Amino acid sequence: MTIPLALSYTLMSRLTPTMKVLCAYCVLTMLATVGVSLSRGGILATGAMLVDFCLALLFQPGYWLPAMGVMAGLVALYNLGEYYRLLSLEGNPGYQVQARQALQWYGKSMASNPLDAFVPMRYGMCLDWLGETNEASSYFDLAEKLDPNNARVAFFVGRHSMELGDYPAAQHWFQRSLDLDWEEPAFWSLNMLKDRLADRSGLYKK
Repeated sequence: MTIPLALSYTLMSRLTPTMKVLCAYCVLTMLATVGVSLSRGGILATGAMLVDFCLALLFQPGYWLPAMGVMAGLVALYNLGEYYRLLSLEGNPGYQVQARQALQWYGKSMASNPLDAFVPMRYGMCLDWLGETNEASSYFDLAEKLDPNNARVAFFVGRHSMELGDYPAAQHWFQRSLDLDWEEPAFWSLNMLKDRLADRSGLYKK
């Protein structure tokens, strides 16, 4: 047995069962991250297989989630939704299926942690991406109610208003985002929207 391996066995033997599970969770999470990187780097089959393997172990019913602890489980649920949402945004074949997978994980996250405004916000963003804009409105409303003073939430409510074609509402929310905390996306979105509204009103016509 090599010295590093012997030290590893010694260290693991001194850890509590909970710490061992948390260590395994960290390792599997890192492997899943590697799988995401492989997928985005073009090694799709290997990356997807690695991610699926890690997720199968991480979310084996009755074992991993309770052992990881409540907070770790909540973060993992949200991150899985983010993984599939961002993967879907690449627009590759099957992106609708990936968006639906994101919605499933966000749904579980909302059920487990109903006070996090970002989860319904991301859920609504997925619905917008799928073209289900009207269905998304209630999720953006919920996100704004949960965290009414969050600049990022206000910005994405404005983006949703743009999807609905409600430009006055979008202008309100972009300005609200800037009032709460100056953010470059809200600044540029607000200025682009003002230009669009000015063009529609004929201010730019000679």
